[in-house]
Amino acid sequence: MTSRRYSSCSYCGSAVEERHIRVETWIGDTLTVFEDVPAGVCSHCGEEYLGADTQEKMFALTKSAPRRTMDVPVYGFTDPLTVAKAAAKRKGQQPSERAFDAADEESDVPLTSDEEISKLMETDFEEWEDSER
Repeated sequence: MTSRRYSSCSYCGSAVEERHIRVETWIGDTLTVFEDVPAGVCSHCGEEYLGADTQEKMFALTKSAPRRTMDVPVYGFTDPLTVAKAAAKRKGQQPSERAFDAADEESDVPLTSDEEISKLMETDFEEWEDSER
């Protein structure tokens, strides 16, 4: 690895050292992952810096066959009904049944009840994550 000298971090002023990182970026509507990319990384805050030559090489790599491909799971954070209820609450209105029906028709995700949302809001996620391990 050729050692490159980096300026100090533009965010926190700490030293920036060269490391190899993974870069995830969208190219059009495709999520693309580059592995083992040489970059400057702040030793304090972790801010990453890519040189112009590195970015040019990444772009050139997209013109060739990838080393491998992978499936990426995609999750919706909220269901449409929850979004409709929150928007109505912000406006101080009662949402119409029509808004809920439209949300039901547009979503292939099971809708969450108010009771389920309340339970989730009370959940201690750190405890939950520990029990998953």
